[in-house]
Amino acid sequence: MQDLERAFARAAAAYNANRPHLDQTREVIRTALELLGEAELGPYADFRLRNVQTRYSVFTLGASVSRPVVTGMLIGEEQPFEELEAEALRLLRAGQPYGDEEAARVTTYLYTAVMAFACCYDLWKPGSRKTPGTFFEIFMAALFGLYAPRHRLSKHVNLGDLLGVDVDANAPDDAVDEEAEDASVSTDIVVTSSVSGISAVLPLKITTRERIVQPYAHQRILDAARPGLYRSFLCCMSETQLDKKKRRVNQICVPGTVRLFQRFLSRLDGLYYCDIPARYAWPEFTRQVPVKPLGFVFADVAALLDREA
Repeated sequence: MQDLERAFARAAAAYNANRPHLDQTREVIRTALELLGEAELGPYADFRLRNVQTRYSVFTLGASVSRPVVTGMLIGEEQPFEELEAEALRLLRAGQPYGDEEAARVTTYLYTAVMAFACCYDLWKPGSRKTPGTFFEIFMAALFGLYAPRHRLSKHVNLGDLLGVDVDANAPDDAVDEEAEDASVSTDIVVTSSVSGISAVLPLKITTRERIVQPYAHQRILDAARPGLYRSFLCCMSETQLDKKKRRVNQICVPGTVRLFQRFLSRLDGLYYCDIPARYAWPEFTRQVPVKPLGFVFADVAALLDREA
């Protein structure tokens, strides 16, 4: 586990210093997959709803149990993973739109990387609950830098001029004073067109749970402060929860609430998942809220920014 922590620290340091960090991030992923080789992966439960069935497995290490992962979607074997990674990075490096099959491979790569890291922390450092989400952010920033290098990346939306406060969006977190931080909308990734200034805001959450209101509230603020300048794309892994007492996997989602937010609070440009919750895939939901595999988000963001430019 110390090797994984050291690899993560190197990737985080490069990211926080605004340096390219894809190589360091890939090292984190390889180290996590190697570490998971010490645990046992086995089937746990099936989730069924309206003719949809998803099989889930868990990693176990002694008495420790990881979060559920979609059976067969986390590619842990060395050669298959290397082939998957090479194909996903080739597609992203090309910076071009791609079809459903290609998006599925990118989605599987994203899922493997983020969930392998998260499962390691479930088993070896369960108290570090925020670290997997931080790695998700670092990883996605590296991939957006690969796919859309012509656009600017940052972590904050600067609204300080409305309050007479200057916020440097690219400053390290410890360099942003308290007043300036309060005057910005802190999200995970902001991708901004260097031509038009239009920005795509990407909240990144392994699961949303009760926090689904947050990206909608942030978008409402952005719409009021800068109409038409910011568009939000919510990126997630899944909405699953392990029920150890009943030995089942629950999909924790709130389609009715999301539809109300989308209609009356603000509008997100889409919800992107690796493991799309069954109820979010129903036509009555997707007619109001676009839902796609996470692999599509790169091309969708680039299409928005290029179109507006």
